[in-house]
Amino acid sequence: MGSFFVGSIMSGIGFLTISLFFWGLIVAAGLGFVLALLRRSWKGFMFSGTAFLIPGIVLASQEGYYYLFLFFSPLAFIMAILFKSAEEKGT
Repeated sequence: MGSFFVGSIMSGIGFLTISLFFWGLIVAAGLGFVLALLRRSWKGFMFSGTAFLIPGIVLASQEGYYYLFLFFSPLAFIMAILFKSAEEKGT
Protein backbone atom coordinates (compact mmCIF):
# COMPACT_ATOMS: atom_id res chain seq x y z
CA MET A 1 0.00 0.00 0.00
CA GLY A 2 2.83 2.39 0.82
CA SER A 3 4.57 1.82 -2.51
CA PHE A 4 1.35 2.80 -4.29
CA PHE A 5 1.49 6.30 -2.83
CA VAL A 6 5.19 6.74 -3.59
CA GLY A 7 4.65 5.54 -7.13
CA SER A 8 1.73 7.88 -7.70
CA ILE A 9 3.68 10.86 -6.36
CA MET A 10 6.71 10.09 -8.53
CA SER A 11 4.62 9.60 -11.63
CA GLY A 12 3.01 12.99 -11.07
CA ILE A 13 6.23 14.89 -10.40
CA GLY A 14 8.59 12.85 -12.51
CA PHE A 15 12.16 11.89 -11.90
CA LEU A 16 13.25 14.28 -14.64
CA THR A 17 11.89 17.28 -12.76
CA ILE A 18 13.54 16.22 -9.51
CA SER A 19 16.88 15.57 -11.22
CA LEU A 20 16.74 18.93 -13.01
CA PHE A 21 16.08 20.62 -9.68
CA PHE A 22 19.05 18.94 -7.96
CA TRP A 23 21.43 19.43 -10.89
CA GLY A 24 20.33 23.05 -11.10
CA LEU A 25 21.21 23.52 -7.44
CA ILE A 26 24.59 21.85 -7.94
CA VAL A 27 25.43 24.03 -10.96
CA ALA A 28 24.23 27.18 -9.18
CA ALA A 29 26.32 26.32 -6.12
CA GLY A 30 29.41 25.71 -8.23
CA LEU A 31 29.01 28.94 -10.17
CA GLY A 32 28.29 30.84 -6.98
CA PHE A 33 31.44 29.46 -5.39
CA VAL A 34 33.63 30.44 -8.35
CA LEU A 35 32.08 33.91 -8.59
CA ALA A 36 32.49 34.40 -4.85
CA LEU A 37 36.18 33.55 -5.17
CA LEU A 38 36.62 35.97 -8.04
CA ARG A 39 34.69 38.80 -6.39
CA ARG A 40 35.82 38.01 -2.84
CA SER A 41 32.21 38.07 -1.71
CA TRP A 42 31.11 36.49 1.54
CA LYS A 43 27.48 36.63 0.38
CA GLY A 44 28.38 34.50 -2.63
CA PHE A 45 29.87 31.86 -0.37
CA MET A 46 26.72 31.86 1.77
CA PHE A 47 24.57 31.41 -1.35
CA SER A 48 26.83 28.64 -2.59
CA GLY A 49 26.80 26.76 0.70
CA THR A 50 23.05 27.08 1.07
CA ALA A 51 22.37 26.01 -2.52
CA PHE A 52 24.50 22.88 -2.14
CA LEU A 53 23.19 21.83 1.27
CA ILE A 54 20.21 19.74 0.08
CA PRO A 55 21.95 18.04 -2.88
CA GLY A 56 24.95 17.35 -0.64
CA ILE A 57 22.79 15.54 1.89
CA VAL A 58 21.03 13.55 -0.82
CA LEU A 59 24.30 12.57 -2.54
CA ALA A 60 25.92 11.67 0.78
CA SER A 61 23.25 9.04 1.34
CA GLN A 62 24.58 7.01 -1.61
CA GLU A 63 27.29 4.36 -1.45
CA GLY A 64 30.91 5.12 -2.17
CA TYR A 65 32.74 8.41 -1.92
CA TYR A 66 29.62 10.52 -2.35
CA TYR A 67 29.78 11.43 1.35
CA LEU A 68 32.56 13.86 0.36
CA PHE A 69 29.84 16.13 -1.03
CA LEU A 70 28.99 16.98 2.58
CA PHE A 71 32.28 18.87 2.94
CA PHE A 72 31.41 21.46 0.28
CA SER A 73 28.74 23.34 2.25
CA PRO A 74 30.77 23.74 5.47
CA LEU A 75 33.77 24.81 3.39
CA ALA A 76 31.68 27.52 1.73
CA PHE A 77 30.30 28.66 5.09
CA ILE A 78 33.78 28.78 6.65
CA MET A 79 35.08 30.81 3.72
CA ALA A 80 32.10 33.18 4.09
CA ILE A 81 33.00 33.72 7.75
CA LEU A 82 36.66 34.32 6.88
CA PHE A 83 35.83 36.78 4.10
CA LYS A 84 33.28 38.58 6.31
CA SER A 85 35.80 38.99 9.13
CA ALA A 86 38.44 40.23 6.67
CA GLU A 87 35.94 42.71 5.25
CA GLU A 88 35.14 44.04 8.72
CA LYS A 89 38.84 44.51 9.47
CA GLY A 90 39.23 46.49 6.26
CA THR A 91 41.70 44.29 4.38
